[in-house]
Amino acid sequence: MTTAVVTGGSGFIGGHLVEALTARGVQVRALVRPTSRTDVLAAAGAELVHGDLADAASVAAAVAGADVVYHCGAIVSDWAAPGMFDVVNASGTRNVVDAALAAGARLLHVSSTDVYGFPDEGGLDETTPRTRRGWGYVDAKISGEEAVLAAVAERGLDAVIVRPASVYGPRCPYFVEGCAELMNAGQLSYIGGGAATGGFIYVADLVRLIMAAADRAKAGEVFNGTGGRPETWREYFEGLARVTGATPISTDLDKQEAFALAEKYEEEALARGDVDAPELTRHAWAMYATDQHFSVAKAREVLGWEPTTTLGEGLEKVGAWWADR
Repeated sequence: MTTAVVTGGSGFIGGHLVEALTARGVQVRALVRPTSRTDVLAAAGAELVHGDLADAASVAAAVAGADVVYHCGAIVSDWAAPGMFDVVNASGTRNVVDAALAAGARLLHVSSTDVYGFPDEGGLDETTPRTRRGWGYVDAKISGEEAVLAAVAERGLDAVIVRPASVYGPRCPYFVEGCAELMNAGQLSYIGGGAATGGFIYVADLVRLIMAAADRAKAGEVFNGTGGRPETWREYFEGLARVTGATPISTDLDKQEAFALAEKYEEEALARGDVDAPELTRHAWAMYATDQHFSVAKAREVLGWEPTTTLGEGLEKVGAWWADR
């Protein structure tokens, strides 16, 4: 029986991946922190191993004896305490790389289309250069990818990278629960009329892409993960309000004025030493104001994968979960 390790198993993507793997008959070991909520993992029958990505010894212990490592663990946010993105998303990934090499395991690294630096040009493929922006999450994700690909080229690591854009679905803490809360509080505005595309991908479609890449892709390959359709943030938020009963967004910010506000808010938050995110960051601005409709032609051609869930269908599933949660 195949043994798979999932880092970040208690998170949104990791939890859905664990469920899909155990349903396939894979023996799953989930690396989780002692404080993590693990009811989904327990229900799926996964083995729980306590550890932390920043602790190389605990990562190595969790990965020992594995056939495949799915590295989903990360701080997923536009803001974090100083240095934490590097500690978890960059150095943590290097720890996973070392552990996978020691175990002789294949590594599937979940990255992000954010590594492209938000070029604001739709339809770009995996050859688009990675671009640092001085934003913690973006730059640390690039460092993580560099560690993976350097290990492939120089140390013989068998690894593949998947870069999702905006992932949503049941149990999503940011684009579903978090955004619904902000909408109800009147704290979420459109930027530029909500006309930018979001690169939305329903979580079950992403999980299928992750498993297909782990199963069939050659070492060193990279795949974008979006829903393949140029759907906008206005479409998404109008649909989210409809299926959750959240208060629809009624305010709109000019694109350039919003960027200036984000700069101002970040400067003020840094001056105060805030750990909590300011009202708007440059990273969040880029996410909501620039085109994220990246090409998934490579995944279709190489893996035979197809995103099958439209935004409307995915939001209906979110609504059904929301009503029962």
